[in-house]
Amino acid sequence: MGAGQPKTILVVEDDSDVRDALIELLEYRGHLVVGAANGREALDRLRSNTRPALILLDLMMPVIDGASSEPSSSATRAWHRSRSS
Repeated sequence: MGAGQPKTILVVEDDSDVRDALIELLEYRGHLVVGAANGREALDRLRSNTRPALILLDLMMPVIDGASSEPSSSATRAWHRSRSS
């Protein structure tokens, strides 16, 4: 992600083992990582001023899944708001 300040990555994954492994790997590589267990938690993170440079999003999850996160979705709108603030 380039030199300088590490970028934040939001990992949205309902399987805690997979989420934890991704977070550990990404942190080991020097990234700041925020985890969420489902789409609702991801939206909460975005609304609470988490400003990720990248979102890794599982496509099949309970509550709100990645397949529901199309460009008109509240997740995408929240992400765009977080980037423009």
